[in-house]
Amino acid sequence: MWISSDWLMIKDNKVLLVKRARYKAKYFWCWTVPWWWMESWETPEENVIREVKEETNLDYKPTQLFKKVDKWEKNGRPRIQYCFIWEFSWEIKLQEEEATDYGWFTYEETKNLKLAFNFEDILEELNKKGYF
Repeated sequence: MWISSDWLMIKDNKVLLVKRARYKAKYFWCWTVPWWWMESWETPEENVIREVKEETNLDYKPTQLFKKVDKWEKNGRPRIQYCFIWEFSWEIKLQEEEATDYGWFTYEETKNLKLAFNFEDILEELNKKGYF
């Protein structure tokens, strides 16, 4: 089973997205919320804290579980995805191996971006719940 944690950062009614590095295997140069697979020893919270530090050098503390998704991947493997929300005001320092750029986007602006994975659905739900 694959388990991942995503982090959703909201500031001034905009969400933070990062652009995946060109040498990533999938969805290179696509916009996404930062995420990665959990290590077997991690909780979802520990996973998201570690990944945020690795990718952006931010000390992240998830404040709210926004969504938990149980789904099946195209290859038939089950996957659990945790999405956490956090509001913050610190400077971002990207890890170049992971991402090449970042930006703050309104919901309308995200519609014009080439997005990776299933994040269109997550952004739509954020919008419906009034986070934008």
